[in-house]
Amino acid sequence: MAAFRTTTRAAGFSDRLLVALASGLTCLAGLQLWSLLRLEPFGMDFLPLWAAGRMVWTEPGKVYDFAAVTAAQAWLLPPHFAWLRPYAYPPATLLLMAPLGRLPFWAAAGVWSALSLGVFLYATVRLIRRNNLLAVLLTAALPAVVIAATAGQTVVLTSGLVVLAVLELDRRPRFAGCLLALAAIAKPQAVIMAPVALLACGGLEALASAGVVAIAAAAASAVFFGPDRWSEWLASLPAFQRVIEGVPALEGAVITPFWAARELGLHGPSSTLAEAAFALAGAGLVWTLFRNPAKPAHRIAALALGSLVAAPYAMCYDATAIAPAATALGLAALERGALATLLLALAAAFEATAPYLGLPALLVFAGLVIADWRSAAGAGARSTAVAALP
Repeated sequence: MAAFRTTTRAAGFSDRLLVALASGLTCLAGLQLWSLLRLEPFGMDFLPLWAAGRMVWTEPGKVYDFAAVTAAQAWLLPPHFAWLRPYAYPPATLLLMAPLGRLPFWAAAGVWSALSLGVFLYATVRLIRRNNLLAVLLTAALPAVVIAATAGQTVVLTSGLVVLAVLELDRRPRFAGCLLALAAIAKPQAVIMAPVALLACGGLEALASAGVVAIAAAAASAVFFGPDRWSEWLASLPAFQRVIEGVPALEGAVITPFWAARELGLHGPSSTLAEAAFALAGAGLVWTLFRNPAKPAHRIAALALGSLVAAPYAMCYDATAIAPAATALGLAALERGALATLLLALAAAFEATAPYLGLPALLVFAGLVIADWRSAAGAGARSTAVAALP
């Protein structure tokens, strides 16, 4: 009876804590949203994608003309946006943007946001499967998600697709591969480590289906928009990097080791070695958690982290990719009584958008994921050993 009362009190404390955390984060998200919309209109990062999707119907040769795409956005750009705003995605992404380009901007932004958030929140609910409302509030109220959703960033849709792909990987591998290919079409750098993950877990069917969809998308984009778009995109990448380097306001918001090396003054071989070390460590994390038994949340976190540290370019809002896994791991830890794990997971996801703290926050979260996975693996081994006793 005493044990029952203790368990009941613990459950009551957990519920009250989750309500308090969700309420606090939701209030902070509301303040953040108000602050963001005072600074810039809704959908500002979707604007260059929509402009390129509109332009590809009439002037496809100008899609990678930075000045032309920026000029097409001039009607909505605030005065303080005094830098080039190019379309930097591969031509395959235009398969998503060209239909939206036929709509007026606000209608297109509404459709895009509803689709992206719908997929993201549905994937979050499927992953966590407990305290659905609180889980959605905790995840959606994290700063990276608020920024990405408000700006119309592709990472919201991509993150949802990756979660669904990992959940479907064992049961429907071909479908999972298609989801990963769609995620790559929407934001290629967000799934850089997907081939490593699929090879590690023996997901050859998923890898093959992803390859088929990716090749079909590349071929379709060449047919519809012209094969020259691919060479133009590749030629534009160094110029895009220079644009990012020339915007001082973005310096503290880039969260990749590639950028951190530059900030620390590393150049040439030393910078390359540092970047390669992080990429190899990310690949190792992905390989380990997909090669060995692991919960879906661990694998999603590993794939997101590995891709982010290997990417040459990722902004603080790209930490949206770790948000569902952070909430899932935190809630699962709370059920075990590991309050510190919940708080640390949410804190790492929260601080990923703080200036110059994005990469450290990702590394802290990576350490937490490894520790939680090892703990879960150890508990599973102990349970198996006990069950085997005569």
